[in-house]
Amino acid sequence: MTCRSEGVRSSVNNILSKLRGTKRLDLYEVARIDGSTPVEETIKAITELIAEEKLDFIGMSECKAETLRRGHAVSSFI
Repeated sequence: MTCRSEGVRSSVNNILSKLRGTKRLDLYEVARIDGSTPVEETIKAITELIAEEKLDFIGMSECKAETLRRGHAVSSFI
């Protein structure tokens, strides 16, 4: 899965289609940072999905503290 905005959106929409509108996601976690995609792009895409009420929170793991700070600068949902 790509961390580009299209990949994130596709992933979330695929999960939601499996849920058949019964629930939205509590958390979408970026488990690994894609070195070819700026973390800001990934977090911005997830923040847009939060605004669309498709999910509630963002998680990040396996990243450096600086990367987490960069993500948090884009969205306070981390």
